[in-house]
Amino acid sequence: MKDGYPHAWNPGGTTNQKTGVNMWIGYSDLQRASNSWFGDAYGTVTVYCIDGEGNEHRFYSTTMNMKAKVFFPPDVGANGLAPSQSNPPCWYLFWQNGAVPTLPNFSYNHTLDYGQSAMHPYWFDSREVGPLAGPTQGFANSGTHYPGGMLINGIEFGGATGIDCCQEVVAHEDAHNFYVAEIHDGAADTDPSAGGDDPVGDLVADSREAAFGASTTNPDTFNLAVLKASVYARYGDGEYRVMLDARGQTGVASKDWSKGGKQW
Repeated sequence: MKDGYPHAWNPGGTTNQKTGVNMWIGYSDLQRASNSWFGDAYGTVTVYCIDGEGNEHRFYSTTMNMKAKVFFPPDVGANGLAPSQSNPPCWYLFWQNGAVPTLPNFSYNHTLDYGQSAMHPYWFDSREVGPLAGPTQGFANSGTHYPGGMLINGIEFGGATGIDCCQEVVAHEDAHNFYVAEIHDGAADTDPSAGGDDPVGDLVADSREAAFGASTTNPDTFNLAVLKASVYARYGDGEYRVMLDARGQTGVASKDWSKGGKQW
């Protein structure tokens, strides 16, 4: 930690431990922290005592070039309580600082699953992530993308965890924005509508579909309506295209200082 931050570092557990692992920093400090507080960092620990003859002694850890690894709990809010809309989980707060590079473009919506691009006909104008995009207290399988795996058109999806799960989610929604923007700007998307909010099309331009084996006359060539969710009868090919784009994307491991993360 930088000298002077935080103002208190307290032993954890029931023992009065002064060294080693599993020491904790109070949530009052976590609430005012930034990502730069975490990681493999130098700080000064001062040991002070008075001996039996009344002499004062001080020892500074910097004389031994000591370092500490500092992590944050990703699944709770910065106040240590269960996350909510007004109390986003720590993974959302701190992965924005480099671990998941495009996460700052996303707001947090506690009512979602993984994420979404909010849609008007043929235009996505906002991007959000939900609690399943990272490990969030109270949500089963949170922080794992497509738990259990998914086989579509002979390609396996699923299994990414932690920052890699989050990176796949944001890449998925960013890709939706990109392809829908193309259509908004005039690219042809002539797949017939299967109903819903989309007047026509499967949310990926006709000119792109041949490259991944999709049909321009069927909005759900690969049957995502059955394999994933019924809503994809409307735009399964657009969904499959962005799944391909996001598959295998990873966060920046060197910047992941979450407990249980890449540096843990």
